[in-house]
Amino acid sequence: MTYEYYLPMINENARWTNEELQKTLSNAVIIIGANGSGKSRLGAWIEQFTNSIKTSANDDKPKVAEQRVYRIGAQRSLNWKQHISTKSLENAFKGMFDTKYSIFKPVDTSAEFDNIDNVLSAIFAKRTEQLESFDERWKQDSSLGFAGRETNIVDAIQNIFNDTFPYLSISFRDREVIAQKSGFKFNGVEMSDGERVALYLIAQALLVPPNKTLLIDEPETHLHKSISNQLWQKIESYRQDCLFIYITHDIHFASSHSHAEKIWCKSYTGSQWDWEKVKTTEMPEELLLSLLGNRMPVIFVEGDYSSYDTQLYRAIYEGYFIVPCGGCSAVIERTKSFRESGQLSHTTAFGIIDRDYRTDAEIAALESDNVFTLNVAEVENLFVVEEVLRVIAQNQGFSTSDIETKVAEVKNHIINERFKNHISKQIIKSTITELKHLLSTLDLSGVEKEGASSFVNSLTSIDYESVYRIKEDFFNKTANSNDYAKILSVFNDKSLKSNTGKVFGLNNKDYCSLVLRLMQGDKKDELKVAFTPYLPCAIPLVPCRTINRVTD
Repeated sequence: MTYEYYLPMINENARWTNEELQKTLSNAVIIIGANGSGKSRLGAWIEQFTNSIKTSANDDKPKVAEQRVYRIGAQRSLNWKQHISTKSLENAFKGMFDTKYSIFKPVDTSAEFDNIDNVLSAIFAKRTEQLESFDERWKQDSSLGFAGRETNIVDAIQNIFNDTFPYLSISFRDREVIAQKSGFKFNGVEMSDGERVALYLIAQALLVPPNKTLLIDEPETHLHKSISNQLWQKIESYRQDCLFIYITHDIHFASSHSHAEKIWCKSYTGSQWDWEKVKTTEMPEELLLSLLGNRMPVIFVEGDYSSYDTQLYRAIYEGYFIVPCGGCSAVIERTKSFRESGQLSHTTAFGIIDRDYRTDAEIAALESDNVFTLNVAEVENLFVVEEVLRVIAQNQGFSTSDIETKVAEVKNHIINERFKNHISKQIIKSTITELKHLLSTLDLSGVEKEGASSFVNSLTSIDYESVYRIKEDFFNKTANSNDYAKILSVFNDKSLKSNTGKVFGLNNKDYCSLVLRLMQGDKKDELKVAFTPYLPCAIPLVPCRTINRVTD
């Protein structure tokens, strides 16, 4: 089955001059964009234009407009009276899709949909109509039996709702919505916001006439991320006759709705849109969509969303969109993919990775791809650079002389007890890293033709003993220098910061948390100055960018 919808046509100057018919095999389309990109107004345009198309049953009748698009707004009233009003299906349906929400009048995309009473009234009226229809057919053919009764709207609502909330069941009787949880029954109006909005959305979608388009603003509102996609996909499966167009800036919803066609709403000037269908790239779709909806320059970093390093980067680089990628390989790959993607030309991207045991040549090669290393071996070392130690000591109220004593104590512990006592392990790790790099740079293009001997010759060109001696000499000279900053630039040990807190009268596990809290408070500027010498100088702390904001 093919579904159709319209978008404003775009010419070379990103101006729409007419409608452009779109076709898709999926009954789900997602319009995603940043706040202010005009995606809600684009939805209103789709609604207005589609509903204004005139049709007629035959050539003898005048052409009239037909409501093809039904909008479910983002602002939804979720309260209803305990006893549902009794209305005819026609009157309830008119109350659901009143002309004040209709496209036949200018659309207020921020208007609250205070129509839940009509929605619930329509459920009871629709079920009555369906049961009466079956009763008439049964009277004409009693052999139908109960099995001949089609699923009515209440059956369908209960199926979707109970699948979405397995701990909760609902039923409809005596003009009430009854909820039951753990054997306890209560009126449905007492359910949580998420449970009530799920009921409202299911009912709205199932009550829409056949073969229509549903336009849903912020489909994730009031719903937990774990159920929003599940809920809408169940609704879509019940309404295969309808096209669902979602308008959202929720990255998780858009990326998890993998079967849906995605439209990136880039910008809106007040009279024209710039939109584009999202193409496949080497980047994970969730990451791509997060960047499409973002107007800040991007920094890819190691770690995950909850790690100390991600939190630290977000505090330091306030004007950037920080994207944790896990390991350094992912940072390198995604930074390169970002720069090579034509869809992401509206902003720029950098990568920051740990220095680890990389050589100057490796670092220079990475910088050509906008990937930069810290001036410390690992991001954890930033927490114990001398300048940061001084800020923390001062914050803890130590006198000037005590500050010097405390800083010296931490430095002595890291240099003499940690680095010098673990130098052999550092030499071996550095040697292995260098050997891996040399193997990766070998030219093996002739191996296939010349056979195993060529491969062996390539390997023997790498001199393990020579590499080890160079690394041994380097680390020993670094240790003998007692240069604290230089030692932090080569010492790979994620636990360095773990014994620092007690020096300043803190629980060790609270030390990093304190640094991050101070980055959000009145020590922010001092700490940024303290971190600056150890950050890549190619990435400005304050990005240069101009953003034109337009009300969405």
